[in-house]
Amino acid sequence: MNDDRFDDQQDDAPFPPPNDPDPDGGDRFDPPPPGPEIGGLPPWEDRRHHGILGGFFSTVAQVMTAPGRFFTDHPVERGWLGPVSFAVILGVLSSLVTWFWSTIITGMETNVLAMLQELDADAAADTAFVQMFETLALILTPFTALISLFLYAGLFHLGVKLMVPDGRGFEATLRAVAYGSAAYVLTFVPMCGGMLASLWALALYVVGIDRLHGCGLGRATVIVAAPVVVFICGCGSLLGILGALAS
Repeated sequence: MNDDRFDDQQDDAPFPPPNDPDPDGGDRFDPPPPGPEIGGLPPWEDRRHHGILGGFFSTVAQVMTAPGRFFTDHPVERGWLGPVSFAVILGVLSSLVTWFWSTIITGMETNVLAMLQELDADAAADTAFVQMFETLALILTPFTALISLFLYAGLFHLGVKLMVPDGRGFEATLRAVAYGSAAYVLTFVPMCGGMLASLWALALYVVGIDRLHGCGLGRATVIVAAPVVVFICGCGSLLGILGALAS
């Protein structure tokens, strides 16, 4: 025996609306919209909105043109992968450009010496050895860039621990050094690009440590300059000792 009231309730029961049909047939499922951008997050660490290339070059542009703004309200407790990967990629690109310019200049010098008939066998062998060494250094760049990053960050953070007891931790120093390495895009400038990059990187380290640890430009300058001065003095003393022994 059928119950007409039960059938009427079934006919009137609400059903979820169907998905919009796809012109090619089947149902279309729209992807969820991207979430909101996180304030202060570098574009390189927000690749969901900026993409890989866009995030990389936007980060370089922001650090180079407005480092104070970039490091202000910079998130710290986000992990090491973002800043470390940025610094390693930049180190590889910088070494690749340096190797490119060196190869071009060495090739030009070799051609000139060959034209002047002043390229002997010993000079050719020395040139080949230098080129082989530079190529090997290029291959090892990902490892040397990683070691260099943590070496600089460790030395600077030692100064932070001594001069800024209430600092924000090692990750803050690591981020200052990693994103400060954006200065090495200046290696694209031939001849003097390496020197310009090194000097500008030191300035960016100072700004980054100042903003991330809130220690002021004076103390940040001492934190960055002290290891550099010690290294230069150590090299000078070593050269003096070697010169004295040679004489």
